[in-house]
Amino acid sequence: MRTGAAWRTVPMPVLDARVAEYAGGLLEAGCRPGDALALEEAREGEVLAVALAALDAGLAVRLGRAERPFAAAFAGEPARAAELAALGGIDQVRVPVPTSRDRGVSLERLAAHGVLHAAHEGPEPAEPAPGAPALATAGGSVLSRAELAAGVRSLREVGDLLRPDATLLIAVPLDRPWLVALALAALETGTAVALGRIGDAEELGPDVVVATRAAVEGLTAELAEPGRRARARSLRIQRGDADRSSRLLELTRRLGRGRGMRPARCLIVPDGMIPRDLCTDLHVGGTTVLHGAADDRSAAPLLLNRPHRYRFDALGLPLPDHRAAVVGGRLAVEGPALAGGRVEAALGARLGPDGFLLPPGP
Repeated sequence: MRTGAAWRTVPMPVLDARVAEYAGGLLEAGCRPGDALALEEAREGEVLAVALAALDAGLAVRLGRAERPFAAAFAGEPARAAELAALGGIDQVRVPVPTSRDRGVSLERLAAHGVLHAAHEGPEPAEPAPGAPALATAGGSVLSRAELAAGVRSLREVGDLLRPDATLLIAVPLDRPWLVALALAALETGTAVALGRIGDAEELGPDVVVATRAAVEGLTAELAEPGRRARARSLRIQRGDADRSSRLLELTRRLGRGRGMRPARCLIVPDGMIPRDLCTDLHVGGTTVLHGAADDRSAAPLLLNRPHRYRFDALGLPLPDHRAAVVGGRLAVEGPALAGGRVEAALGARLGPDGFLLPPGP
């Protein structure tokens, strides 16, 4: 978690204690199993603890822009927290804000003063049924606890994606179900989870980074050379182009080689295709781009390339226990992590070699 300008490691026992405290605080604030917790501005590490607490307390976590009804809310700024309190008809006690911007109304501050301690010592909330809502999105999609658990299981089973004692940097807001499932899968695997921005990779030295296409292209804009073929560029690097090598070193430094750390091993890009030339640059520098395709109706990516089975021109492969097909030129996926077991995405696709799904042809 970030504290001011620095990062600090939170051991699992400390995180577990904080989650239990937050869960008790939510119940003390008047929330009940089945109520909704709205999460906004979810780039702070504290938000993951609040989300876990809500799930443990039997609440449904609503991702994205808050919409009524909800019983509690997490906002990135105190002013927005006050707006959500008015919108939801709740008082400030139920509106935690990140500790780095605390104004005396966060659950942690209240807990420190003993206000919520009694709730933690009270009776445990009833265990929610597997079919009870767990995650909801601003678009109206609702995933059950069983579907969330299936997403976590599928992500854990993606070979060599998550490694114990490594770090996962989620450099996008925690506003989609599959990102919550990925964070849970990482914690279960023993992988540290950091919520931040792609620029934090240089300091954290993560093993896996999740970032948007725009963030990656912005980070590497100075490396773009239109009209160059990937193979020709790769050969030129191998032949000792000093200028090219220096720029690659700068690129990999930004992705984790700063302070003597190796670059990120994998870079997950779920919202578009990175140009093949840039994928080659990153690969030569030690970072493999794993394209994917995501949907708010799924607790796992619909498609994802693998660390040891990928194509730079492919949207990816279906996750374990899932099946993908192309119906009328559109992607259709079936599996236990999808709302209702099946999603027909608006994403155009075509079936490529070896089971890979590719973007539509020219």
